[in-house]
Amino acid sequence: MTEFVSALATGSDWKGILADVGAQLPEGDAQPGGLGLIYATEPLADHFSDIVLTLRQRTGVKHWAGCVGMGVCGQTGEYHDEPALSVLIAPWPEESFEVFPTVSSADALPDALSG
Repeated sequence: MTEFVSALATGSDWKGILADVGAQLPEGDAQPGGLGLIYATEPLADHFSDIVLTLRQRTGVKHWAGCVGMGVCGQTGEYHDEPALSVLIAPWPEESFEVFPTVSSADALPDALSG
């Protein structure tokens, strides 16, 4: 069985953090999974879309889910109140999961969920 791949990084610049995370992940076809989970601390919120897009392009993983929160954790530690990024790539075939559409505000929720 293929194992999960994870990465965790912090720093002062979002591009540097992303480069550090990227260096910890296999590239393209070497990637073991079809689902990436990404969590960022609040200081990276403005760059979250760019981070996801870059990881999608670099790793070849098409499907990503995650959020921005107060803190993140990974195998090597946890970070709060500072820029940090935690990534986990699941070794699941694409047909074994479903990713729901992106929701970035309450107004974007489908009518069935906003009740």
